[in-house]
Amino acid sequence: MKTKKNIKYALESIRKDIFSSVFRMIQILAAYIVIGFMIMEGSGAVASLSILNKITADKEIYVLKDESYGSYYHEDYSKEVDTLVDMILEKDISIIFKGYSAKVPQYGMLDCIAVTPDFFDRYDIKIEGCSENYIQENFKIEKITEKDMEERVFPAIAGYNLKKYYSVGDIVESTDLKWKIIGFASKKGGFILPMRGKEVEYVDDSIIYPYFIDVDDGSNMLRLFDSCMFNGTPKSEIEEIVKYNNDNKLYNLSIKSYGEQIKYIKKTISNSMLFYAFFGIALLAFSIIGMTGTMIVRVIDNLYEYTVNLMCGATLNDIYDRITYEFFITFFIGIMGCLYFFGYTLPTLVALLISQISYTGMRVYLRRHLDFEVLTKTMARK
Repeated sequence: MKTKKNIKYALESIRKDIFSSVFRMIQILAAYIVIGFMIMEGSGAVASLSILNKITADKEIYVLKDESYGSYYHEDYSKEVDTLVDMILEKDISIIFKGYSAKVPQYGMLDCIAVTPDFFDRYDIKIEGCSENYIQENFKIEKITEKDMEERVFPAIAGYNLKKYYSVGDIVESTDLKWKIIGFASKKGGFILPMRGKEVEYVDDSIIYPYFIDVDDGSNMLRLFDSCMFNGTPKSEIEEIVKYNNDNKLYNLSIKSYGEQIKYIKKTISNSMLFYAFFGIALLAFSIIGMTGTMIVRVIDNLYEYTVNLMCGATLNDIYDRITYEFFITFFIGIMGCLYFFGYTLPTLVALLISQISYTGMRVYLRRHLDFEVLTKTMARK
């Protein structure tokens, strides 16, 4: 019975000063959201740096870039183009092609990612349902025709979120391709596309299948140039590929150092991490101090009312409980906001931690400064 009364009194106290109560709730919500976004940005930077460290592995990485924009552009897959492809495939290469999204039954839209066998090991993406050797055998690069694309069923690793809709062995069909699911990727598996920035791309909502070269479409060579990384191949050997290309006037190729870009990105990310760490810790400290202070000021402003409650039969524990309920109601909006924006992730846990620390600080203050003598003096001053 007392609990219901104390909750009622807490709600009445908030309603009595509704404008300042709402403003306080908005302040708390805003602080939690800002801290949450800083945590998410910082986590993203850490993930990017981790992946970039795996990519380099003390090897120089080069990519080919076609900058023709139409000149030397071959729509036909000629003998010379085929030779160029063979020269590229002879090298130690990694390919990630995230080309388009496809609509599939049950699930809806998902990202389509074509890769080489080293993709999963390179980015430490664990697979459930099949062995690494099986992937090595089934994810080799092939040259295929449009008829092959229509008739074949490609092996595929499905993203973690697709486990709710499909099972190993299911056939998934889009407008262009058909896949047979042979396994599922671990949750939050991610990669970074070469020469396209520093953001981590997650595979949770993706279908990952073997990279292939369509010999009926010469224009798909551009995606090979755009997606291919040479892993530790000497630059001189890549220059031989470019020379053959130039001699046959196929494409307008240049060699770019992905390793140099990675160094620049890693430096930028490291600076970002220091920024997020410094301001995140400072904001966290100010939030805890500010929110604890806000509730203590609230208690001080209501000392006379608490004294009246005490004279009407309430105990000190009743007053503590009433303040506690008011605290939880005030902070509830902030926690719900975090759940809405971030779900059950680290920012929400941090918001709960801030609330708990603020609450503990307020309780310590109450036990040390709010007693019968203080309340009696308050009444005497009135």
